[in-house]
Amino acid sequence: MRFEVLTRPASDPLLLDEVKDHLRVDGGDDDASFGALIEAATACLEAHLGAALVARDVHIFLDHIPMSTAPARLPVRPIAALDAVEVKLADGTWQAVAQEAVSFRPGLSPEVALLGAVTVNAGQREPLRLSARAGFGEHWNAVPLVIRQALLQLVAYLYTHRGDIGEGANALVASGASALVSTYRQVRL
Repeated sequence: MRFEVLTRPASDPLLLDEVKDHLRVDGGDDDASFGALIEAATACLEAHLGAALVARDVHIFLDHIPMSTAPARLPVRPIAALDAVEVKLADGTWQAVAQEAVSFRPGLSPEVALLGAVTVNAGQREPLRLSARAGFGEHWNAVPLVIRQALLQLVAYLYTHRGDIGEGANALVASGASALVSTYRQVRL
């Protein structure tokens, strides 16, 4: 199971001005560095949480056909909308699955299942493609406050430790960001 990002988010989950206020930095000398740190911290926290913070369109490829008795948990979350479900045909093209034949649970623990029989070729790799909208919302202000605070702490840690080689400390743990977002972390057993 994998996913591909089709569109970039409309905004970063943090504003440059709030990062500068948090760090008590005046002037614009480090603005480009702050932008890079926001992007790095966002990528790090999204990977840690398995979540898209700001909305974007994604394709999710499943390696099996989930049926109603065993729905598939999706690899990216939260999922706000499922736009299309398609099955791969023998010639490699995609055919839409009727919406009424799909069971979908949105949110932080998104799941999908097909309610009827779907024919796929034996041995077909990634026979199912989902088109979805992933993220907490369209803009930075839809990201939960505790996640935004964790991002601020992570950016601050990366900024104050820039250039440090150190002992390879995990920035998520050292900054306290990991502890802040622990309730949003998806744990698989």
